[in-house]
Amino acid sequence: MNSELLKLEKEFLRLYCRFHPTTATSLGLSRHIGEFPNYSEGPVQVYLRQLSRLRRRLKTLGKFRRGSDDFIDSWLLNSKILIEEKELKDFQLQRRDPSLYLNEILYGLWFIWVRPFSKREKLKGMKRRMAKIPRLLSQAQGLLTNPPEVWRRIALQELEALKDFLKDCHRELDRMAPGLTLRFRAISEGAERAVDDFHSFLKETLKKRRRSPFAVGKKNFNFLLKNYHGFSETSGKILKIGKDAYQTTKRQMDGLSATLRKGKKWESWVDEVKKDHPTEKNLIPTYRKAVRKTLSFLKRRGLVGIPAGENLKVVETPLFARSTIPFAAYIDPPLFATDRTGTFFVTPVNEKDRKRREELLREHCRASLAVTALHEGYPGHHLQFVYQANLKRPIRKLFNCSSYYEGWALYCEEMMAEEGFYDEETRLLQLKDRLWRACRVIVDVGMHTEGLSDAAAVGFLARHARMAKASARADVNWYTQRPTVPQSYMTGMLKIMALREKARKKWGRGFSLKRFHDWFLGFGAIPVPLIESALSS
Repeated sequence: MNSELLKLEKEFLRLYCRFHPTTATSLGLSRHIGEFPNYSEGPVQVYLRQLSRLRRRLKTLGKFRRGSDDFIDSWLLNSKILIEEKELKDFQLQRRDPSLYLNEILYGLWFIWVRPFSKREKLKGMKRRMAKIPRLLSQAQGLLTNPPEVWRRIALQELEALKDFLKDCHRELDRMAPGLTLRFRAISEGAERAVDDFHSFLKETLKKRRRSPFAVGKKNFNFLLKNYHGFSETSGKILKIGKDAYQTTKRQMDGLSATLRKGKKWESWVDEVKKDHPTEKNLIPTYRKAVRKTLSFLKRRGLVGIPAGENLKVVETPLFARSTIPFAAYIDPPLFATDRTGTFFVTPVNEKDRKRREELLREHCRASLAVTALHEGYPGHHLQFVYQANLKRPIRKLFNCSSYYEGWALYCEEMMAEEGFYDEETRLLQLKDRLWRACRVIVDVGMHTEGLSDAAAVGFLARHARMAKASARADVNWYTQRPTVPQSYMTGMLKIMALREKARKKWGRGFSLKRFHDWFLGFGAIPVPLIESALSS
């Protein structure tokens, strides 16, 4: 590896983690564990000047051979800097998105709990960050100007979850260090008052200000497609890909439902399949069994290598996190620490109301559960992040391209279908989720480049992806804040499948799924076209 390039990667990592201390905590680095970011103009301008100097120094290294590791790393570092500059100069989320500050608090505290820090580090980090919540939210009130109305509404909803989360954090601190209860109480009360004050600011002050649009527009959307995903396609081509994927998936679903029972539509079959679900008592054991079954299948078929030292825990979602994880979530291993344990949280169903309990359990139906287990665990997110954590190059750990990691997880769903892992009912549920991912492409492009309103997007998902209105509303909220990420599941999967066929042709008799999977995972979560350049070199 070019020594100067490695030096620049390490320097960028230091700058990036100092400016984004919450991200540093998520990576397993404890250096900034008690800090929140400072989005005021002075620190932002200093950071931008540092990035600009770093990018100029990167340019002096010249061009590397296309497809080489140094070529890939230099592309990643340059693009990471460009994206940082774009977000701070043009998108200016620090002035437009209230959720930016709420997420810093929530995840800033959350990652202290879930990362393998010592008890002393956890107490230090929690105490300092909770004490700095009033200052962070005061800064937010001074910086926020004209957020899109949908973002203001999202933040109001998130505030309610944050209030519950802070109360649970206080209880957890009392449990960990009962001798410091009085000190924690004063800090917690200060944080709660600041959150209440911010609630009033969102509800009253910001409501009176003019609105800005949430859509980034074609130019910025295409910038992200090029510099985050490495795509040569622009928004119009991506939209066509999404529409074609929708029609292809729908034909497959219609054909499968016809074989299950003639004349019965897939929508009716999905409702039938969802009735078969675990009870609330055996929910967690059922997920654990599904994970073991998938892992056993992978090993028996020799489909992918399983790195030594990895571990996946399937556990109940902790009490303090249930307000933000209604069903299930995967927490990756800290990429810059030595621990290789991933955590698969499943939130218990404790509803007393019989109807509501049944609704929640249907979301964990056995067919859907089997797909979720492989998507989140093996060979999906958990396995991919373990491979990434084992990499040596800093930028490969830091650059997380959603069309890679979400594309990989969706590819795994499809690959397991090819390998005969599903029964017909599970395949139907898996295709239903693939249809939803195709709809995401259409809505993502439509909202940010074609003038599709958020209300129309909710209606589209409810109608074409067969989603409940509340679920569609929550999904669309996320789309407004993360342009090009929703489309990345489907487009990433399609690019991985195309790359697999190119590898099959190039390697000939030497091709196997295991060889392809191990090779692909060895790059880290980088744009798929960069991996294609390595295959072609």
